[in-house]
Amino acid sequence: FLVSVLIVFLFINKLSHVYSTSLVRYFTGHKFFINDIFERHYRFGISALLVFLLMAVLPAMSLVVWFEVGLTEAGKEFLAYYLPLFQTKNGVFLFGFTLTVLLNALLISWIASVSVRSEIFAQSATLLLWPQHVSLLIFATTMLLAANDIGLQYIPWLVILIFMIPLLSFFVASIDFAFRPTFSLPVHLLLTVVLFGFIIGIVVWLLHHIYVVEDIFDMLKFL
Repeated sequence: FLVSVLIVFLFINKLSHVYSTSLVRYFTGHKFFINDIFERHYRFGISALLVFLLMAVLPAMSLVVWFEVGLTEAGKEFLAYYLPLFQTKNGVFLFGFTLTVLLNALLISWIASVSVRSEIFAQSATLLLWPQHVSLLIFATTMLLAANDIGLQYIPWLVILIFMIPLLSFFVASIDFAFRPTFSLPVHLLLTVVLFGFIIGIVVWLLHHIYVVEDIFDMLKFL
């Protein structure tokens, strides 16, 4: 499957000849990349949609790997009891894929709604999805550990990390847009970084106080 993912990357690069150079520029010349996006030097059409889908496939497949090699039968039964989709590999993949698609769509829409301007959705998608390419490294590590039957205890943490990448990317993308905010800088940061951090804090607090965290730890006992 890792080879298939690399083929998809090559296909995306063929569709957009600046795709690979944009990745290098994002991670090595970040400020210049941001300027290129705002000046519309980089424009991604179908290739951006493929990246959007691929960034959902990687977490979903990582979840499947964990389901296959990181869980005992008791653990699978535990998950299937709370999440019926976890009864099969296809169900696990569908759960992970749908969750990531909805999450990325929500985050792109959030940034776009705060930074209303021409081509805002394309810019928001690029600045949110490009940092998520680090998911490829996490996914590759997960696959290698599973294939060689080593370090299986690290796979759950890698899966958690890969599902957190979109959230972390939102913070990065919000700060990127702060260089050219549609509204004032304080308003932009308040409506993105601060509000998002507040919501995450509330969710964590609620999970803790309705004892979902205890259920999660019960599940981890089956690993």
